[in-house]
Amino acid sequence: MTRIRLSDPRRGDVRNLGLSAHVVAQDTLFDEQLPRYVRERSGQFWTPVAVASRVAAIFRQRGATRILDVGCGPGKFCLVAGSRQPELDVHGIDQRSRLVRLGSRLARQLGTPNVRFSVADATAVPWDAYDGFYFFNPFCENVMQRSERFDHKVPLSTPRFGAELLRVERLLEQAAPGTVVVTYFGLGGPIPSSYELVSDERAGAVRLRTWVQGRRRRSGSAWLETVGKVMSVSRRDMHRVLATLASKATS
Repeated sequence: MTRIRLSDPRRGDVRNLGLSAHVVAQDTLFDEQLPRYVRERSGQFWTPVAVASRVAAIFRQRGATRILDVGCGPGKFCLVAGSRQPELDVHGIDQRSRLVRLGSRLARQLGTPNVRFSVADATAVPWDAYDGFYFFNPFCENVMQRSERFDHKVPLSTPRFGAELLRVERLLEQAAPGTVVVTYFGLGGPIPSSYELVSDERAGAVRLRTWVQGRRRRSGSAWLETVGKVMSVSRRDMHRVLATLASKATS
């Protein structure tokens, strides 16, 4: 494995833009820039380069320029999207500080000033500064078997899964008309019925879906994604299920 030195971090300059572009064009080359413990989980947790490139194009085509990646990990989606579409301002948020530090270092090395990273709970910060949101099923790790999780550095639980999805549905409902949401492998919870599904395309074995917020309105239904289809479900029932999960004592 050969790790390409893209820049001098003391100067912040990119010495070979061709190499930088090459790295964000191939999964193998990008993943080689990651430490082994991060690289080995890439296929499970990080967005493939082809998908990230497609999502970046969708945001550009739909006029969304201020993008939030919820649960960005080491920033693979953010860095590919920001490199492919420099007009996008891409912000990745994750609770694992070492992954955020890694993403920030790679952003400097790749010369992507339009990409930034923060350590935080993405569901606990304001979302009104963004007009585009990307979700790679970021909450499902809460309900994975312990051995399947990326690591054990952050608290994960079924109650947290329910609470976060309730907050996300509320935040999406409050978003301005025209807000663009792209999901890869689903959001994991309800999407307000005010969103219109404008694109549903295959991305490998799963679906890449694009939603656009319409006129804000209260409704008794919500959208729920599965691997193969999108269903209209009772919002009240979904809230009841998630609230029940959120109220359970952490085991």
